[in-house]
Amino acid sequence: MSVLPRLSVVMFTNGPTALVAASLRHVRPAAHEIVVAVDDRVPVDQLGPLQEVADRVVRAEFTYPLEANLRWLHQQATGDWVLRLDGDDLVSDALVRKLSTPGWDVGITHAYVQYRWLWGGEDRMIDQAPWWPDPALRLIRNLPGIATFPTGAHEAPIVAGSARCWDAPLYHLDLLVRDEATRAAKATAYEHQTPGHRTDRGWSVSTTYYLPERLQTPPRTAPLPPVDAAVAAQVLAAGRSSVPLPPPTDLASLALVDTAASRRTPTPSAGDAAVRILAHDPVNVVQGRSAVVTVGVVNLSGRTWSPGDDPAEVVGGRFLDAGGNQVGFELRAPLPGPVPPGEDALVRLPVPVGLPDGAAYLQAGLVQDGVAWHDAKPRVGLRVVPGRRVLVSTGVSTFPHLGDDLITRQVLAALARNLPDVVPVLLAHPTTNIGERFGCEVAPSPASLPPASSRSSDGGRRSRDLVTQARLMAKGGEATDPLVAEVLAPFAAASALVLAPGGGLASRYSEEALMVCAVEALIARAFGLPVLVEGPSIGPIEVRRDHAALAQLLNDSSRITVRDQSSADAARRIGRAINPAVVPDPATAAVDHVGRGAAVAADWLAAQNIPPDRSYAVISLRGGTNDASHLDAVRHAVEALPEHTALVFLPHCYDDPGGNDDRRLLDDPWVAGHLVPWDVRLGDAAAVGLVAGASVTLGTRFHLSVLAAAAGVRAVAMVGDEYDRLRIRGLKRSTGVRVVELDNPEAAAAAVADLIAAPDPEPIEHWDPNVFTAALAELLPTAPRLA
Repeated sequence: MSVLPRLSVVMFTNGPTALVAASLRHVRPAAHEIVVAVDDRVPVDQLGPLQEVADRVVRAEFTYPLEANLRWLHQQATGDWVLRLDGDDLVSDALVRKLSTPGWDVGITHAYVQYRWLWGGEDRMIDQAPWWPDPALRLIRNLPGIATFPTGAHEAPIVAGSARCWDAPLYHLDLLVRDEATRAAKATAYEHQTPGHRTDRGWSVSTTYYLPERLQTPPRTAPLPPVDAAVAAQVLAAGRSSVPLPPPTDLASLALVDTAASRRTPTPSAGDAAVRILAHDPVNVVQGRSAVVTVGVVNLSGRTWSPGDDPAEVVGGRFLDAGGNQVGFELRAPLPGPVPPGEDALVRLPVPVGLPDGAAYLQAGLVQDGVAWHDAKPRVGLRVVPGRRVLVSTGVSTFPHLGDDLITRQVLAALARNLPDVVPVLLAHPTTNIGERFGCEVAPSPASLPPASSRSSDGGRRSRDLVTQARLMAKGGEATDPLVAEVLAPFAAASALVLAPGGGLASRYSEEALMVCAVEALIARAFGLPVLVEGPSIGPIEVRRDHAALAQLLNDSSRITVRDQSSADAARRIGRAINPAVVPDPATAAVDHVGRGAAVAADWLAAQNIPPDRSYAVISLRGGTNDASHLDAVRHAVEALPEHTALVFLPHCYDDPGGNDDRRLLDDPWVAGHLVPWDVRLGDAAAVGLVAGASVTLGTRFHLSVLAAAAGVRAVAMVGDEYDRLRIRGLKRSTGVRVVELDNPEAAAAAVADLIAAPDPEPIEHWDPNVFTAALAELLPTAPRLA
């Protein structure tokens, strides 16, 4: 059974005391205690009404703004919960009843109430934005360390845990008890002292909230509930009354003033802290990477250190040169929570990228910023060691593309598993959302730099300029163009470049892939980096410029693998004395790492009335081409499938603002009426699981056939041009793949019938990430030691 928590009501006020006392009497039935801090400038003889209603009245020095006093104010409470009120607040009857009902606090650490601004009469409140709705955080569970109190004007506390937002009102009387001139002065002061506070509609917070009469159209108002209107009239009348105030009942308790200085943290004293650094000397800092040093502190003082102290003890770090002189910037890290006397705490002190020049030691200690350091300041040596960073270029797009994305994920996963110290940096253009999608660092590709002009020859000129600037930087110089310097900086810090373009190296994708890879390789070689080409297809090459660029790329590469024998033959013809190895497409490795994706796909299929014992076909077509005009081939292929075979449409590309969205094909009535569209939100692993569980796949998407062959699933690959024909040749070694022309419906149907009659195909060989990373490791510098 729920119990009623003990509620402490706290307030910092400067009066008028009669009005404040009348307001507090209304909340008294719900309060376990009432603590009122009064601005020490309020005459003592006016504090009698507050002593009559409050359990404790404390005279205190006020520090501007109000928020700078809230942490101390909350510390005065002894109850389970704290309700903080302002001197011109009035608790509604609904809120009093809620706070008097057991169970209101179950499962939460804080609660918001609705701040309602009285205006237009004692029984009216503003009933439009931004005054309503206006949630205000006023209820906080009274637990150590649960809340942080910012000290800026109008900054709300930050509270850990779950919350509720109630519709119970807390009335604000400021617009009635203060005249326009007073409120205007307050609004102006707020605007000067903390400028920039705006509502969600862009209006100035202070001027809008405090001066509603200055609006061109008066704000809409609504009546208060009758019970609240009666209380509001009574409270406002008490504030206007000229009846003499009752004298204080306990003058002795009002004699002392809690000063702002007394609330500040005592300054550090000799021997009141012990500090140690939990690290072997020296600490290895990998070049180009941040680091973390763990610092242990022991509280040898007689008071608790708290992150909310003013000022708070924080762990600090300073860099020293070989002679012990401080160099560069300082480091800071807060205590994780209160540290009582005699207790210790471990704090992680971040060391950012780029140590100051001459830094030989890190000195750690405890410091009160703006006051002093504690005297315990141990130090540890610093040793900078070279790191290993690998640039990865796979041609990823800002929109999802199943084939390219799978290749990218497999390359990145291989680096993480087998070369854990290597930091992969994905080259992309544009870079929007790429880092979030793949969980790695992202840098702009040289393709992000536009040519100097619109002339076609300027693309090559820009490439030559980039290579020239790269050679300059490799010799210790600086690039003359800041944009060029930004693009080249990742190459200057890298150890190798891996090129794994999903679309292949062909004239069809000259600008998007071939020329991009060629320029990246030229820049990498200018910096002396090894270049690895991993698993693309090569050709057809139809333009002399493309032939020259590809020859340069192949000749400059330290290792070349391709995904089919035709590409290997083409590479030997184009390159000079090269011997590329044939490897499976890197996307095939995704079949080995489906994980829960298979179960996710199965659950989705079951929800579409496709249980485990029902066969289904996966169909993929390209949305950015003329595939939709050749649906006859797909229809004939579908008609050759066994009866009751379900049809699932798997988009490979989607959400491309440029139109490369496979889901456009769902606009076709036949597609929409016969195919169940896959839920792309389920992710790549589930899509691979979908393909791996199919009885057959049909379509023009190359990587649909690649995944099917890797999973031992029958596949009908539909091709429409020489580029498609060349790429798919590598899969002909699979007994489960049939290649047909897109415009030949009879051949598509025959291919399906042939596959259904044939034995189940064996999965083709999968890409081996261990071979890839072993080859890469031979070209990289020695891995840095962890310690």
